[in-house]
Amino acid sequence: MTPIKVKQATVKSLEIEGDLTFSTINKNTSKIMDKLLTPHDISIDLKKVKAVDSAGLALIIEWLKTAHSRGINLNFINVPKQLLALARLSGFEYLFQSNDKQLNIKTDHG
Repeated sequence: MTPIKVKQATVKSLEIEGDLTFSTINKNTSKIMDKLLTPHDISIDLKKVKAVDSAGLALIIEWLKTAHSRGINLNFINVPKQLLALARLSGFEYLFQSNDKQLNIKTDHG
């Protein structure tokens, strides 16, 4: 188990490191988007994420809801294959729109 570390690389980007799993996610992790005061679109780099489970997918969805309510678009880059597979299996594949190495979280089915 590798704890989650969130680093704000720039005003418009975050880097996530560690495991996005049930054993590492807590209330503080789910509230990360609440702390962002920027009106910008935000890129979230998942390159250093080592493991993901359904709790990690739920966290991504929670971040999406919070960002959407603030008018912020989230752009996930370097998304782990494990997360993409979970999204497909859970019926959330519509959230991800491929754009080369970057995946954009869409806010609706259309």
